[in-house]
Amino acid sequence: MGPRSHNTCSFLPRSTFSLVMANLMLGLLAQVLFSGCAANRQEWDKTVGNDTAEIDAISRQLERPMPVIYNQVSATAAPVTARTVDESEITYVDVSLNKVLDQAMQHSTVLRDIGGVVLRSPDTVNTGFSSRLQETDPRFGMESALSAFDAQLRASANFNNNNRIFNNAFFAGGATAYKQDLHDYRVEVSKRSATGSLLALRGITGYDNNNAPANTFRNAWDSWLEAEIRQPLLQGAGLEFNRISGPGATPGVYNGILIARANSDINYQEFLSSLRDYVSNVENAYWDLYASYRELDARKKAMEKALVSWNEARARKKGGHFEAAEEALARQQYFQ
Repeated sequence: MGPRSHNTCSFLPRSTFSLVMANLMLGLLAQVLFSGCAANRQEWDKTVGNDTAEIDAISRQLERPMPVIYNQVSATAAPVTARTVDESEITYVDVSLNKVLDQAMQHSTVLRDIGGVVLRSPDTVNTGFSSRLQETDPRFGMESALSAFDAQLRASANFNNNNRIFNNAFFAGGATAYKQDLHDYRVEVSKRSATGSLLALRGITGYDNNNAPANTFRNAWDSWLEAEIRQPLLQGAGLEFNRISGPGATPGVYNGILIARANSDINYQEFLSSLRDYVSNVENAYWDLYASYRELDARKKAMEKALVSWNEARARKKGGHFEAAEEALARQQYFQ
């Protein structure tokens, strides 16, 4: 027998191997612990470390809010007043009353009072369109009342497809399985007269296609014309009734031509009244402004005369020919 060959492997001693594994485990544990603490340091400080800096900052904002101040708003100029405007920049234009009224009527579509009544009660303010709005009101206007007597055109088309099985062939025209294609076309023109009559003219066309064995043709077209006249004898009859209440009126709700015309006349008179008040307000404002200018001129002249009197009183006081009380009175009249 030949010699046997053996494969041998060398291993580390058991003590050395245990030391290497222990160091490796400690290194992994330290890496996990320190990396986790580094990543969650803020959460650690807030929870375990009791760090309330962020909460305190939010509380201070709620208790003492400091809103953001925009420079565009804070840097706006002061409002323009009579003291800030240079007298040389003011220009005066003499305007007559007729020209003011002409401009007011051309550029004002809303007849409003001075003082902003439009903002308080806009529904009661009349405009240049009030009369036309009343006439075209779909409920109570003239156009609505007249539309009840307009001619009306109606058109309809109905399509039916029937598939039935009959136990009795007699009802199906000799067939047990009945199939039908049925069409119905209608065109109608109707009109309500002033006396309440309803006049109508309609054309009807029918198409029938079925499998009944008794039919001469499988399909057929039928057309005919109908004329209709309906005249109420009691309610809704008569010319006066329809002009006052309107056709088809219900008790308590009337909108005939006469009532719609009366509403239009009332609205037109209200418009004229508002127009009169508007012109009166413009004229009063014009004369109030005129009186203010005249009062300003009178005050200027009075101030100039008071200044002259005060200067004379001061000169006499210095010369010893005027009492101090009289000079003080002249000064008071000037500054008054």
